[in-house]
Amino acid sequence: MKGDTIWDGKTYSKLYVCKGETPDYSPGAFWGGIREENKRIYVRQSHTYTGEPYAVPMVYPYPLDRYFGPAPSVEYLCYDFNIPSDPATFYAEYLKRYHMEGFAEYERTDYEWIGERWRRVVYFKSKYAYDNPLFTFRWIDGIGNDRGFCYNGTYITTGNHNFRETNLLCFFQDGVQQYHADNIIIPFEGSDDCFRIDDLLLGLSPTVADPAVRLRYEHGSLVWDAGVSITRVLLYDLQARLVFSSPTVGVHSVSLPATIPAGTYLYCGDDTYGHRYTGKLIIP
Repeated sequence: MKGDTIWDGKTYSKLYVCKGETPDYSPGAFWGGIREENKRIYVRQSHTYTGEPYAVPMVYPYPLDRYFGPAPSVEYLCYDFNIPSDPATFYAEYLKRYHMEGFAEYERTDYEWIGERWRRVVYFKSKYAYDNPLFTFRWIDGIGNDRGFCYNGTYITTGNHNFRETNLLCFFQDGVQQYHADNIIIPFEGSDDCFRIDDLLLGLSPTVADPAVRLRYEHGSLVWDAGVSITRVLLYDLQARLVFSSPTVGVHSVSLPATIPAGTYLYCGDDTYGHRYTGKLIIP
């Protein structure tokens, strides 16, 4: 991503498809643009892009040319992270709009602690009995689809017109790795440009804490077991906005401000051993 461009009065960040370690900002590598508006992510391809079809990151909607990507003059809604009152109907309309209703369906919405913050995650599942991985995917707010950048759940383009599974190997923002695929057990083409597969198998995420340990709300405070040495707690609302943080070295509870309203919250707690505890709690 480098620079901006304006199409039809709308400003897009410019996306380039580059191979290897040397960035290529030539017109032929200028794949297209991406923009955000009201928690919606839109993409549009460039007229100048000359790369091979398998390098196209966009998964285009049927019935456009299923081999050579989307029409350059058309803007596509790639993600919609608004929080609807009826998410099943809301995302069913999205899938129908892009002719995916026969392949995937909305499963659930949740939050995951990724890249040092809570992110809204939308899960979709395949409508096939054998759980086709092409149509089982999740959208991660601020990152994209775990099947690949700009992937939206339909068939993917490849150089020989075959369809194959794809995965988002990693995601960097301002030089910091915010996401990496931790369930890949075989090397994928191009993975060395992101990180060594040996490192991936050893795990790059912070140490996973015992899932049985939970922070809980009791009489105006966050409380945890005496055997767990929490050094910091963070509390987020369901819009993933930080509402409270506090160091907690040497204690087993922390008082919450009375101004925090009742509701469901997300928490993150770190201990002295580098373990991270995340989960939900209800403040009555």
